[in-house]
Amino acid sequence: MPRPPSSYHSPPVDGSPLHAPTITPLSGLNGYPIRKPLRLAEYDYSRAGLYFVTIRSHRGTCLFGSIGNGEMHLSCAGAIVVKCWLDIPMHYSAITPDCYVVMPNHVHGILFVHHDRAESTARDCGRLSNIIGSFKSAASKQIHLNYRRRIGSIWQRGYYEHVIRRSDSLDKIREYIVNNPAKWELDEENPSRNASR
Repeated sequence: MPRPPSSYHSPPVDGSPLHAPTITPLSGLNGYPIRKPLRLAEYDYSRAGLYFVTIRSHRGTCLFGSIGNGEMHLSCAGAIVVKCWLDIPMHYSAITPDCYVVMPNHVHGILFVHHDRAESTARDCGRLSNIIGSFKSAASKQIHLNYRRRIGSIWQRGYYEHVIRRSDSLDKIREYIVNNPAKWELDEENPSRNASR
């Protein structure tokens, strides 16, 4: 499967710093919170570029394996998640997974969207939300088929994304992904860390 070279640089931009959208809690009917979209309002998430995504398991349950000696040891469910992640180009030919890691209760990965709009169909490219939805659906279906007992929901609703616009940001994110298992003890997603507070 083709991969962008490690020296890949994102398309030139105006040099402005990257900004993650802020989330402000809002109250809706009956005091229930209104979900504020995490997506950038005017951004076309089917356009060529690099996207860093984080997808969490339902309620932070450690379904995908465990960390030992700074290395990730995949469960059966974790192995299915890896397979489904690497299978994304079979469903969206203009998408290539770049650096990724499956952690005990979440997945970090970079998706490389590389297409010529004139030659690619919508199915080849897809919107990022459709790609992630398809990945989550495929992994859930296969995990449920492989477990005899009912395990309920696999994924938390939604996902986090970050548009990578600069090559230095890409390098830092790749480094973060690669080093994630070694830093599990300090990871905010680690249930053991949160329980000891």
